This record gives sequence, structure tokens and C-alpha cells, in this order.
Amino acid sequence: MVNKLRQSHGLSTLTLADKPTMAAEYQAVRMAQAEKMSHLLGFGDSFLMRMKNGEVPLPAAENIASGQQTVERAVQAWIDSPKHLENMLGNYRSVGVAVARGQNGLPYWSMVLSS
Repeated sequence: MVNKLRQSHGLSTLTLADKPTMAAEYQAVRMAQAEKMSHLLGFGDSFLMRMKNGEVPLPAAENIASGQQTVERAVQAWIDSPKHLENMLGNYRSVGVAVARGQNGLPYWSMVLSS
């Protein structure tokens, strides 16, 4: 869906890559465990440090969502949000997407876009 969106804007497609995928999985699990949708969870949390520690090529961006039952609905929610849309149309080459469910049953989505 993201590559189709990018192509419709004349942009290159993204490649699914290990490092952004692992970073997305890490964030989805963290949110599910906390049962909270947030880029930053806990004292001293830092997006930049998570990306550096995960060896994600910079610059990078992160889209998060919760409650959508399918990846299509999560991506549509990001498309409908100007900042998230801007991330998906940014100057990136790779992507990773993950979902984790909290004890509350809600899905927590994370997408990491990377250079």
C-alpha cells in the first residue's frame, strides 16, 4: 500500500529491510506491553537512540497507530494524517512494519522508514 501511494506521487518504492523491521517490532511490542500508543515510553526514551541502537540507517521516521484490526486500516489511518503521510512520502529507501497485541486485545502498529 505504501509503495502504491509513493508511486502515485512519482516517488521510488521502498524495500522491506531487516533493521527497520526489527525497530518497528521493538516499538510495537513496547506499546503493547504498556498498552499505550506513544513514540516515547518511559523516562529517558529517545527515538534517535532507539534507531542508533538498532543500527537503523538515518535519517529515519516512525509512524504508530493502535486499534486498527488490519494493516490496511492502519496504513489508511496514516494516509489520513498529514504528518504520517509526509513520513510515508519522505526521502526514504527502506521500511519495516510490525504489529503486537496488548493484554487488552488491541493491536499496536509501528512503521519505521529509513534511508
